[in-house]
Amino acid sequence: MTTDKKQMDKQVTVARDRIISLSDPKALLRFHENVERFQGIDDVQREDLIQLIEERLRSVSPSAATKVFGPKDSEAREFLEQVFLRTCSEFDLSQNQVKNGVKTGGDMIAGRKHVDVYISYKNNDKWRTSLAWLQDTPADVPYLRVEKLQVGSQDKTNREEAVFTVHQVELAEEKYRQMLQAVIYQ
Repeated sequence: MTTDKKQMDKQVTVARDRIISLSDPKALLRFHENVERFQGIDDVQREDLIQLIEERLRSVSPSAATKVFGPKDSEAREFLEQVFLRTCSEFDLSQNQVKNGVKTGGDMIAGRKHVDVYISYKNNDKWRTSLAWLQDTPADVPYLRVEKLQVGSQDKTNREEAVFTVHQVELAEEKYRQMLQAVIYQ
């Protein structure tokens, strides 16, 4: 490793520590501009610093983060919209007792989760199945949850749930289709 590379790694480490300690949105935004412009770091280091800035900014100033990085749930909504479109072409969702499409979950609305968006279907017997993209905090890794349950039932043995990483989208989508089929044709 060259002396220049060692020096740059040391500067990146100092920058990471500084970003973590900042709570002023304007300072974080300036830091973001500087990282974007700085020529001395490689692309991996730049991406890591920008991701850290985004996580920190989403914690201290969600509105500023949205202006710079876009809505926090855009990736989740994009994914779920595609699943919903494929699902519509495969299943008749006309009897859905809840709104079709991508919805914002209550945990995100209440601030209990950083991201909570989902698609769902509920039949006349109150059986519901859903596929949700969840992320607990800006620093946490998002995950997918598929579940089937009878709404209002106290019997928790009728509940089925599976959790997947966002890298297992095909498995999660297949599980959702299986549960959806069971609920639609029940």
